[in-house]
Amino acid sequence: MTFPSGKSLQIPKVRAVASERNGWRDEPLSRRHREWGWPCPAVDLDFVLAEYHSGRPVAVIDYKHINSAPVRVSHPSVRAVRCLADAARVPFLVAFYDDSVWSFLIRRLNDVPLPAGVETDVAMSERDYVAALYAMRDAAIDRAVLDSRQDVVPSSVHWPEVVR
Repeated sequence: MTFPSGKSLQIPKVRAVASERNGWRDEPLSRRHREWGWPCPAVDLDFVLAEYHSGRPVAVIDYKHINSAPVRVSHPSVRAVRCLADAARVPFLVAFYDDSVWSFLIRRLNDVPLPAGVETDVAMSERDYVAALYAMRDAAIDRAVLDSRQDVVPSSVHWPEVVR
């Protein structure tokens, strides 16, 4: 398979991803850290992922449910993660998701350019979202993976906002 960049890649067999390793057992540490005082802030990254390819970051994505509050870019925790993404020179995005039909909407949180094939502020199906994740990596997507994803975008969804 050849990509827009001219690179060629063989499609590997689909492997299972690693299972959750932390989960609830970090809760006591989170509570304890809060006791260390106001001048020692930290952000518990609920579902912020470093999307990567071949050991190199391609994006930082904060996943938020469709019912979440608007993301405030001026909030110190958002600014801290943005600083990390900016230092790595990768896009910092919020991906709102509707798990009733697995649809997504990506909004930008920094100014790092996005690769071709990644759209923001447009509701997309799970299939389109997964294709965008592969585009971020400039990687070939296994047709079986793509075909197994839902291809539904609800017509009337109120997606949360990003407040600048």
